[in-house]
Amino acid sequence: MDAQFSIDPAGETSGAQYLLPLSVDGLVVVASICLVELGGRIAARRTPLRT
Repeated sequence: MDAQFSIDPAGETSGAQYLLPLSVDGLVVVASICLVELGGRIAARRTPLRT
């Protein structure tokens, strides 16, 4: 199904119907990177420092 058919009824016009899915994908990528970074920081705090 084309993105135009799913977004046009919501009133999006002039190319926004093509950019909206890309912006959502970008947000998913950024959120995934943030979760990986947070997981790494939490894991680093849980392991005791060895000297």
